[in-house]
Amino acid sequence: MSTYALKKNSVFSSFLSQFFAVMLFCSALCANEKLGEEEHLGSYVPLDIPFLDETGKQVTFRQLMDGKPIILTLNYYVCPALCTLQLQDLAKNLEKVKLTENKDYKVITLSFDPVETPKDAAHKKSELMAPLTHFDTKA
Repeated sequence: MSTYALKKNSVFSSFLSQFFAVMLFCSALCANEKLGEEEHLGSYVPLDIPFLDETGKQVTFRQLMDGKPIILTLNYYVCPALCTLQLQDLAKNLEKVKLTENKDYKVITLSFDPVETPKDAAHKKSELMAPLTHFDTKA
């Protein structure tokens, strides 16, 4: 290997080492920061929290339940990958269940992105599972 190639390889290796050291340092700092998330393990979802449904109407879980069990999914509506796959898989698997949606249970998909709108929810509903679920956004 030429002297130039060795020097170039050494500079690149040094750069990579420094880059990864900085990344590790930053990830350690970020790991210690609170990101505004609070866990409420063992808690129940309050039934009277208001949401906007896919039509823009304000509703609560209590109104949507009608005394039926709920399958609650948390997704982004404007999501090209995992959220869409999860919803497609849910729809496919619910077709196999010997229960009737809206009669025996309800499915509610809730976005946790504060920027998404009822229009985004309506689009995702029409795109994926129009007759299957009730799509809501946080009020």
